[in-house]
Amino acid sequence: MLAVALATARQVDPARRLAGMSLLLRMLLTLQRQGASRILLVLPDGCADLAACVQSDPRLRTPLTAVAVDELAEQLNERFALARHHLVVDPAAEPVMVEPDVDFNQLSGLDVDHPSWVVDVSDQVGERRAVRALFEACRKPVDGIVSRHLNRHVSLSLSRLLVNTPVTPNMMTIVTFGVSLVACWLVLDASYATTAAAGVLMQLNSILDGCDGELARVRHQGSKLGQWLDTVGDDLSNVLFWTALGFGALQLQSHGDLLAIAAWVTAAGNGVAAAANYVLLSMKGSGDFYALRQGESTGGAGFVGRVVALFNAILRQDFFLLFVMVMALAGLLHQAAPLLAVAAIITAGVSTVRLVRVLAQPNKK
Repeated sequence: MLAVALATARQVDPARRLAGMSLLLRMLLTLQRQGASRILLVLPDGCADLAACVQSDPRLRTPLTAVAVDELAEQLNERFALARHHLVVDPAAEPVMVEPDVDFNQLSGLDVDHPSWVVDVSDQVGERRAVRALFEACRKPVDGIVSRHLNRHVSLSLSRLLVNTPVTPNMMTIVTFGVSLVACWLVLDASYATTAAAGVLMQLNSILDGCDGELARVRHQGSKLGQWLDTVGDDLSNVLFWTALGFGALQLQSHGDLLAIAAWVTAAGNGVAAAANYVLLSMKGSGDFYALRQGESTGGAGFVGRVVALFNAILRQDFFLLFVMVMALAGLLHQAAPLLAVAAIITAGVSTVRLVRVLAQPNKK
């Protein structure tokens, strides 16, 4: 798909930064995400150095050619995608296609039928609206009930504070995993104070887990490595936490051995579910766990459908870790280990059955 990127609006500097990158680079990366195979870039006179700067960015892989306005007509012999640097659009939207004989002087960009939102960032009000829209677009339809109504509100606020800093998505993944390691260390001691603090840290881990993906989407820094780091880090933190909780439970005078076994069963269940999911993700060519939830059935109508929907909600990590915090603050986390073990077994069973079904149909990923 041919694309034309116009950076000719004189009242808006193409090098102005918005949410961690220049408006010019954001426009080009959005076109790339929309499927552009070649981009014709029109810049104001004297901005050749700016074109060289964006071409050197490793995120931009689409061939880019800088052309003058009066040279465009010679290059356009097919419908093309059009973008302007002062108009920030939903990165996931379909491109705006224009006929080759378009009159650029009569086309503002806002009068084209955009399939999603578009914001003019010519002033500060527009900039604030664009930043808010970019982060709101990070919400996922497959988010669990806790993520949707609690975690995302906090993580999006944190990500907006971090977006203009040198902090990368992979750095946030490492920080998030580090929080879980502190929780694992604390829960080795079965006292109320350390267990409660560990529960709070695991909920913080769940919230921070959204920041790496949000930064990656807003700054176009997503990568297969980042997806796998996030997924494996989440699963490893869960397995380590329940393993540590089991060792902590051995210090309890009442049923410590049984509670320890329940905690270790929870760790094993999480590990089995993770292993099954990794096979499926490898088959899909993705490292993003949520790729497995796309198109997932909600259970349908009726009593059975409501039961399935309930299990879909409570067996998700966001709900699971909020429950862990509540139980830890109530001083009942160790006692809740048998219930959590049952949930982990169900999760492992669901993941295993899903894997077996896919392997039985090798042509269907």
